Amino acid sequence: MESQNHLFDLVDRRYISEEQRVPFNALAEAALEETTGLLEYLQSPEALRNARRARERRIATRHERRTSNPEPNPEPNLEPEHEPSTENPEE
Repeated sequence: MESQNHLFDLVDRRYISEEQRVPFNALAEAALEETTGLLEYLQSPEALRNARRARERRIATRHERRTSNPEPNPEPNLEPEHEPSTENPEE
């Protein structure tokens, strides 16, 4: 809708012609229909069922993912990489 209003503004200001506006308006209309369809689906009982199934699968495979990937070493290596120098460069 807003995009379509901007297209009319462009025609009114003579930035584009009416002939140029028509295909862009068709694209805006198609995008609006697809977006409306997505919103309707997301609010549907089917989407709720699909989300619950996906969540259940994710929870069921969580244990498998944790056991197949070894845990990282929880204790960092605190050993210094190099021995500290015992020489005093100022002397």
